[in-house]
Amino acid sequence: MSSETLSQSEIDNLLRRGSSAATAPAANAPAMDVQIYDFRRPSRVSKEKLRTLESMYERLVKSLEGWLIGRVRGQIELQLQSIEPFSFGEFIFSLPTPCASYLFDIADSGGQQGVIDIGHEFAYFLVDRFFGGGSGNLTSMDRSLTPIERTHSIQLQKAVDVWAALGCRVVKMTPESHDAAFAAVSHLPHLIAFAMMNAISGQPMGRDFLSLAGPGFRDFSRIAASEPAMWRDIMMSNREELLAQSKIFQRNLQALELMIANGNEEALLEQIENASEVRANWSMAKHQK
Repeated sequence: MSSETLSQSEIDNLLRRGSSAATAPAANAPAMDVQIYDFRRPSRVSKEKLRTLESMYERLVKSLEGWLIGRVRGQIELQLQSIEPFSFGEFIFSLPTPCASYLFDIADSGGQQGVIDIGHEFAYFLVDRFFGGGSGNLTSMDRSLTPIERTHSIQLQKAVDVWAALGCRVVKMTPESHDAAFAAVSHLPHLIAFAMMNAISGQPMGRDFLSLAGPGFRDFSRIAASEPAMWRDIMMSNREELLAQSKIFQRNLQALELMIANGNEEALLEQIENASEVRANWSMAKHQK
């Protein structure tokens, strides 16, 4: 090895020769299929799975097309443009504000959910048609009211007048307030009655226990004999509010159990007296005035 020090120009010449040698193609080298790989968004789904998804979404698009045609009273053609895999976070950040996006349960998927976002123009079109309109390509909700929308308030007042004439107390409330209220005073009592009857009848001595039941049990358990399919549908349709009320009930039940377990007679008596007073001061006629 030579100990002579290379000059800067000699080093530059060596680097240029190495670079040109590295980039020169081999005489008999086969042609290569080079594909660009995006490290920021790597492929998450194989080509085979993408083809399966494409076929599935094609069927979904055709089903949705038929459903919409029957409801908007007009011809609609839907087409699947493309399938692009990306993360849920990327999808969320791509949504406009405001947006018309909805979560839905996917049947037979083990509890998986999907999300659908409806573009503004298409959403305006659907709202207009569902309310009886016949507008063309809408780009905003600045439009004339449809006949259904113009008569909605009139018909609503007529319905209120009819019920009031029959002696009913008509209460106007939001759907959310309605669901919360009836989950507390109707749906939860039915849920408790169903659970109580199953808890007693499911015991080895359940039949014997029921044979000793009296008027109190009869009155308390009456609603457990309600129509099963109807109450299944009611509970499932209002599940969120019902489960919220069930948790509140369970906390109160557990508090009473704790008082009994600890022998806290004073606290137990106080809770019983409070419940007794509330019930004694309540009546349907009184609260419907």
